[in-house]
Amino acid sequence: MHKPENKNLNQITVTDSAINYSFSLPRFQRKYVWKVPQEIKDLWLDIKEVFESIDPIEFKEDREKAIRKMGGDISLFMGNIIFLEIDSNKKEIIDGQQRFTTISILLIVFRQWLRDNGKSIQDANRLATTISDINKILNRVNDSGDILSARYIPATNISKLYHFICGKDWKGDFKTVEENGVPDIDPNINAIRRVKPEIDILKPIYEFFQKNITDLLDIEKDNFSILHHVITKLNFNEITLDNRRQAHQYFERTNARGTPLTVAEMLKAYLMSEIDERDIEEEWNKIVRNFGEKRILKGLKHFFRSYKGSTSSNRLFNDLKVFSNDDGNVNKKENANKILRELSRYSEFDFMIRHVFSDPAANEQTDVNGFLNYLQDLSKDSKKSFPVTCRVEKRDKIYKGIDAMNYFGIDTHIPMLWAIISKFYELNLDEDRQFHEDEILYNLFRDMERIHFLHKTVGKSQGKMEPIYSENAHKFMDCSTVEQFKSLLKSLYLKLNDFVPVREIFVENFAELQYSSKDIHYIFDRLNNHGVPRNNRKRMFDSRMALKNKKTLNGFDKEHWFPQSTAKHNEYISWFISDEENRKMQIRSYLKKESKNTFNQIENLTLNSEELESRLTAAEKISFEEFIKNNAKMALQGKIKKGDLSTPNWCHKIGNILVIDSEINNKHLNNMEPQDKYNKILELDHQNAVPYLKVFFAENSNNFADWDAERIQEYSKKLGTLAYTKYWHFQIPTQVQNMESIEGYTF
Repeated sequence: MHKPENKNLNQITVTDSAINYSFSLPRFQRKYVWKVPQEIKDLWLDIKEVFESIDPIEFKEDREKAIRKMGGDISLFMGNIIFLEIDSNKKEIIDGQQRFTTISILLIVFRQWLRDNGKSIQDANRLATTISDINKILNRVNDSGDILSARYIPATNISKLYHFICGKDWKGDFKTVEENGVPDIDPNINAIRRVKPEIDILKPIYEFFQKNITDLLDIEKDNFSILHHVITKLNFNEITLDNRRQAHQYFERTNARGTPLTVAEMLKAYLMSEIDERDIEEEWNKIVRNFGEKRILKGLKHFFRSYKGSTSSNRLFNDLKVFSNDDGNVNKKENANKILRELSRYSEFDFMIRHVFSDPAANEQTDVNGFLNYLQDLSKDSKKSFPVTCRVEKRDKIYKGIDAMNYFGIDTHIPMLWAIISKFYELNLDEDRQFHEDEILYNLFRDMERIHFLHKTVGKSQGKMEPIYSENAHKFMDCSTVEQFKSLLKSLYLKLNDFVPVREIFVENFAELQYSSKDIHYIFDRLNNHGVPRNNRKRMFDSRMALKNKKTLNGFDKEHWFPQSTAKHNEYISWFISDEENRKMQIRSYLKKESKNTFNQIENLTLNSEELESRLTAAEKISFEEFIKNNAKMALQGKIKKGDLSTPNWCHKIGNILVIDSEINNKHLNNMEPQDKYNKILELDHQNAVPYLKVFFAENSNNFADWDAERIQEYSKKLGTLAYTKYWHFQIPTQVQNMESIEGYTF
């Protein structure tokens, strides 16, 4: 394999041997499959975006100056294009045929637009040069510029028509082609080929480009040269293979991995072009392992965000290439080395944040120590030492904050944390008394957990907070003074504070949380351990297991305080007795059995249950109530046998849920009534082992004898209020609130 080279479309196609050079496809390549509006539209929008970023007046007056004003590089990166070199005049496209074919079709349409509008274009020389340049890319031409044949032979499902529309006889008229066909590709074969299937493929693409080019270009502005520049400067990472074995391996690998790895492969190829391959392979593999192969694109975007801000997937590779070259003075090798070094450090941090708690055998202290030890190693770059010996309360904030964010499925905050912690050391803030004594950095982990829980509980998308992190992380990296850092930290808190939901809305949503929610163990872990000394804490929650939403987690069960079985039975009997239609049926059944005369009187009358009951004597009314209750009990037994009962919604509400030691629950409490459970737990002294039980009992023990739907709803709301004002209370720390805001260092 040759060393990867960065080339634009013009450099790839128009070589020193321009007359004879050609491209084709190997037999194992698939057909041309890109369609409108999917891939075709995406490509056009990318090209249009670059086109519209260029000032047409400045470009016409001084092309080089206009390009420098845009940052020196206005090319659109198209990814890897992989060739197998057949001989000095021929290459096969191993990977990139869909893009290469589509760009060629775009050039054909552009050329036709120039021909159709040529009389209206004032600069005839520039027009002729542009058409000539396009012909040289599309075709093999002689010294006089005459077209000999198409330079590129595409997939067989479009090759005949493509060859024709590349040539000099094409006038943009598909109707004539549909009626008359096209000549055979081989000029020695005198035959006309019908190409209806090929027209069905190419015509929609051609017409899409035709319409969009017409809409984009303005003859009066004379801006066709900009489109010509953008297309011919489309940028590729050219990789040339030496043999077919390599070609097969590369084809299988790139097609098996799919789109998400494309940027990673491009970046790796770029780094390999600047750094010795032996120096990069091991480090690159470690980066991929840290991010995870399926997550590599996100990892690269997050890395870039932490240093430079947001970018699109299409722009990511181009932006990474100039990562440390803002002033244009850093050479490519130095830039590549910095990318590799910083990317490696960031990927380790990303891995630790997401996997620090991945050992099922680890306890909380081991987990947080592992992360703190990592931070200590990280800080060696700036000869600083993260305070691993910090107090238990500080460790707890770090541990719980990271564990909760992983559980919430959030990783968009990682670039922000990386930027903050990196700058924390660089500015010597670990020695700053205010940051040390007020635990500002530790509180940030806790507060990010709190705001995300509040936000998700009211049903808001966590993605709405993403711009706070993605658009501002780099500002921490860019700041150079403690004052600027503090101003940004204050601004971060102010932005997060905007997402605190209204108390009433949060309480209403919290009160609707149910037994089935996967958040139950997480919630009760926080309720149970709030303000409790470490020796008395019970770890009821584990982010690795909680996502599986099991009843039992870390030896603790989710349990209905009012038992489901009783709730189901009571609900059914209540329905049986009070339901209007069933009650009418039961009264008729009772009268038919106990009072024939009355039954005969009402048999053919349409009466509601109240009217029917008015026909009963006082004694019959008492007897009927016993009758319907007995029938309800018999019907209930039938339902129980069939398993045809459902738990009423009120029984599942969070005000009726507790997390209790599994052994005690299974041995002593199953299906007990609330008052009996309470007495048993007091007998076992279990309320002291699970601190939250003491809170629950203090609030509700007087109500357990008549614990019902109304009391459960009431306590669900009370618990929601406690969650909002105490357990997940989000408030900008006073020390942060008092920090000075500096213009230019806010979000």
